[in-house]
Amino acid sequence: MERARQPKTVLSILGNRAEAIKMAPVIHELQAIPALASVVCVAGGPLGVMDQTLGLFGLDSDYELEITSDHRSLVDLTTASLAGLREVLQDARPDMVLVQGDSSASLAAALATFFMHIPLGHIEAGLRTSDLASPWPEEFNRRTISLSATLHFAPTAWARQNLIAEQIPAESIEVTGNTAVDAVCTIAARRDEFPGLREHFSGRKLVLVNIHAHHQDPHAIQQICHSIAQFAFENPQVSIVWPMEHHPSLWRAARETLAGLENVRVIHPITFAEMVFLIRHCQFVVTDGGSLQEEAAAMGKPVILVRDRTERPEAIEGGIAVLTGTDPEKIQTVMHVLADEKSDGYQRMAQAGNPFGDGKAAGRIARRVWQELSASEKRLYRTSRVQ
Repeated sequence: MERARQPKTVLSILGNRAEAIKMAPVIHELQAIPALASVVCVAGGPLGVMDQTLGLFGLDSDYELEITSDHRSLVDLTTASLAGLREVLQDARPDMVLVQGDSSASLAAALATFFMHIPLGHIEAGLRTSDLASPWPEEFNRRTISLSATLHFAPTAWARQNLIAEQIPAESIEVTGNTAVDAVCTIAARRDEFPGLREHFSGRKLVLVNIHAHHQDPHAIQQICHSIAQFAFENPQVSIVWPMEHHPSLWRAARETLAGLENVRVIHPITFAEMVFLIRHCQFVVTDGGSLQEEAAAMGKPVILVRDRTERPEAIEGGIAVLTGTDPEKIQTVMHVLADEKSDGYQRMAQAGNPFGDGKAAGRIARRVWQELSASEKRLYRTSRVQ
């Protein structure tokens, strides 16, 4: 008589807000599979922000680690994450762990699961710049995670080829699309309104800016700020809204270069729903981040990427984004082109399409996880019958 099957436990580990956003659709899909028990661990980011982000998707966490990047070196952050996750893994006893992206928490989870012989699924696998220093330390983290992962969920065919080139077995790779598209589609469908944000651009074209201090050195930040200031001065009919992270070099540069410009609004960090609202209403985006490229592309908004290298070349090759580096002349040139929504340059980018998927990535990931766990259970059962 065949024994009754016990639910398989899948533990999703979230290291920051971006990972919570991208993992939320996956967690929902895992919860929809009756034979799976989905467990969630918050392993980084301010807990209040992480709780708010999960709550936006109607989710909650089962484990929370008091680990933040404030006043910690990367060594301290990684070792604290490793120790905390060991206890979570010992308590939850998952059959598989899922991580997303390239945070220190994801790296620590990869190490812990490798040491404890627990299968690991890596979502957004295969992104590469081929430069360990750019972005730092993310490029190192994601390469290291790939060494120990059991399943590699590549968002695009290009990411899959990167993994193949590193001799990752093809049968362990699944091209799924990027779950950022799933998350944007979910929130955008609500058509939320934020009157306070709308006041920043009401009656004007909106340019959305989002720069991360850890991607740029102080000189580069100054160059970006000067580019934005010059563009704002020459285009008073355009409103620029910049949700700015709490980082001294960013705020200092903003005060020095953007002060007195009536059409520039530097605001405090906003929720994901508010970000989707701004993307929906903006004309184009200026960023050095990764997730915002995917989110903007999902809504057909051109992106100016102020970095020298990118791990998402699909956006550049597909035409929805342009890579300028931090050269002020290049940044301003592209901004001026995109300020005219009737220009050929703007129309080409806006109509280029989204290279990051169809909004169904999470379902593909959950199905492959279940297939893998089902196959492993059948192998175990056959082995036990033989014995």
